[in-house]
Amino acid sequence: MRLLLICDNPAEVGGVSNYTRPLFRELRNQGVDVTLLCTSSMLRRFHFFRRSGIHMLEEGVFEYYNCPILPTNYSHPANDLRHARMEKEIRRFLDAGRFDVAHIHSMVGMPVSLYGVLKESGVRILTTVHEYWWLCPYRVMVDFNNRICDGPEDFTRCAYCTRRRGRVKDDRYRVFVLKFENTFPRLHAALFRLYRKWKPLPPPSGVSSLEFGCDKVPAGFEPALADAWKTRLEACITGLNLCDRVIGVSEDVRRILVKYGVDADRILVQHIGSVIAEKTIPHTRAVNPDDVVFGFIGGVGFYKGVHQLVKAYAGLPSSLKERSRLEIFGKYEQPYVDAMTNAYLGDGEDRRRVTFHGRFSPDDIPGITNQIDISVLPSLCADTAPQTIFESFNAGLPIIAPRVGGFPDFVVDGENGLLYTAGDVDGLRACLTAILEDVSLIGRFRERIPRTKTMVENVRDLLALYGTLQ
Repeated sequence: MRLLLICDNPAEVGGVSNYTRPLFRELRNQGVDVTLLCTSSMLRRFHFFRRSGIHMLEEGVFEYYNCPILPTNYSHPANDLRHARMEKEIRRFLDAGRFDVAHIHSMVGMPVSLYGVLKESGVRILTTVHEYWWLCPYRVMVDFNNRICDGPEDFTRCAYCTRRRGRVKDDRYRVFVLKFENTFPRLHAALFRLYRKWKPLPPPSGVSSLEFGCDKVPAGFEPALADAWKTRLEACITGLNLCDRVIGVSEDVRRILVKYGVDADRILVQHIGSVIAEKTIPHTRAVNPDDVVFGFIGGVGFYKGVHQLVKAYAGLPSSLKERSRLEIFGKYEQPYVDAMTNAYLGDGEDRRRVTFHGRFSPDDIPGITNQIDISVLPSLCADTAPQTIFESFNAGLPIIAPRVGGFPDFVVDGENGLLYTAGDVDGLRACLTAILEDVSLIGRFRERIPRTKTMVENVRDLLALYGTLQ
């Protein structure tokens, strides 16, 4: 069997590539004849003096360089649908590779017409849906008021949301700027500095950025753009229905895909594996009822809900805060942290009980997890299968998380952690209170933490699935 993985560039750090990179490596370790195809889109790899098309980056890894489809075509959704030159180049690549199965993990930078090209080439197709690009290019499914979005139910709403996020300039202009930036970096930097002197950035938004918005969609907003989003969704659902199988990484993914028209019989739920699960991290810290440590591990930003965690903790009764701490690990933007600190912590004792540790490396994980007693993951977006779940469970940490995305697939309320309604600060505070009022819950939850799937096991599952397609 010759396998083609279509996914993000392995050099990209974070997101789906943190799964597909070790997946590719493990497939090769198990003797699979596998090739990886990605685009230059996410890493902004563009250059005036390099040929556009598919180039080999290293053995088994190919990239479509100078990719003409950019990651977020907010103002021009039709650009995601097809590109004749890309289709021609991909057809040549498929003919040369003679692949049996194509497994798509990311469509960023690829035209939706790729599904038809693969089908015409006689390749069996799987798609694993890790995030919601097929429904919206803003893949985390958060709307213009920073609230979780259930999907494209109202295309006028989609038009308003994407217009607020996107630029009016078309792709040709944007690609030109990226090529100029990479080909002439010093000249670009000098011109950009001049531009910023002429048009400086607005000051940070401050505390208001911590709250949900309340904007309403104007009636009849840009009907042509609304129709374009409808056309894009229909094309994406048609593409998914051309697949032999569609894998959802959580039950929530399956539910949402079926809601928008993907054949239910075509979808199976298969949890992803992780390299984290291959090496258990011993948890040596003993729970101290007079010093309970809540911890957050991950990217510190609005959509991860860190400000809601800080707000919930700050609102605890003083008697509970006196015997607890909140330790936050992860890269952050200073204005965001300043806004949280000023709004919720002030200058008193609360500020000393909440610590932002900043960026960490994977090698730091064992030391970090042994500083905390229970992990809190207060996401405000539909995280489908967050790696932080596997990091926490593999280190013996129970989890407090919202009922959204993939969290309920792993966190069983009252068994190995606690769940609350997403975005509900009072609900999150109730979970923190429950732990502090009965610290023995941490030990009981820890005993029921499930074993997570390794990458080796995940590859075995996939190979069995590939075998059913031939």
